[in-house]
Amino acid sequence: MDRDDDIFIDLSNEQTVALIKHSWRDYVRSKKETPRWGVWVYNSALCTLAFDDYYKIDLEKIDSSAEILDRIFQIHNKPWATPQIIHDLLSAFDDLLNPQKVYCPSGVSKTHKSLDAIADFFSVVDNS
Repeated sequence: MDRDDDIFIDLSNEQTVALIKHSWRDYVRSKKETPRWGVWVYNSALCTLAFDDYYKIDLEKIDSSAEILDRIFQIHNKPWATPQIIHDLLSAFDDLLNPQKVYCPSGVSKTHKSLDAIADFFSVVDNS
């Protein structure tokens, strides 16, 4: 591994692992208190991700990587979808749905209930 170009984290070091876990819990805790990614806000009561009151995504209807990709491209084609809005949407999907692990690990498409993925994300704080 070329350490000049890549980030190397020694996971055999217990202090490093503890710091990473603590930082991740703090990040999730901040999202639990204010579940916002730029203009996108998560509403736990409705299980939606909303761009203000202008555009809402019903996360309960997402059960596959194809559904996630469909939402991304639907929004990408909107005239108001700036690169930052798309970036924030991807960050919200990444945090809430964990698509690479849950919906398409190693490029294999899987189905999964979005509510389970969202519960997994927020359980980091509840289990700490």
